[in-house]
Amino acid sequence: MALDTKEKRRAVWSSLTAFIRNRHGMVTSPPDVSPLRFEITPGSSLAEELRRLGYKVLGAGTTERLTPFTETISEHGRPKDQKVTRNHVGFAQVEIYDLDLPVIR
Repeated sequence: MALDTKEKRRAVWSSLTAFIRNRHGMVTSPPDVSPLRFEITPGSSLAEELRRLGYKVLGAGTTERLTPFTETISEHGRPKDQKVTRNHVGFAQVEIYDLDLPVIR
């Protein structure tokens, strides 16, 4: 049974979304919409990887996002080898990109 155009587009979108997320990118556009918008941390090679695969990827600016991070510290009064781990949320700069989905017939 052949897939119709809508199902093919959804499959391509899902595959690209998984590819981006597996490389620590964040997809921010609604499902099945072109362009697919995603965000990455500065220094990530994800946009270039997608370009090498033949996708048209355009920069759309930068923004800040709240992101989780963990710190491990030595607290005053504790033995030096006893560390404390704390989880926080802070602002991080991200780069925004748009990826045109391929034309599906």
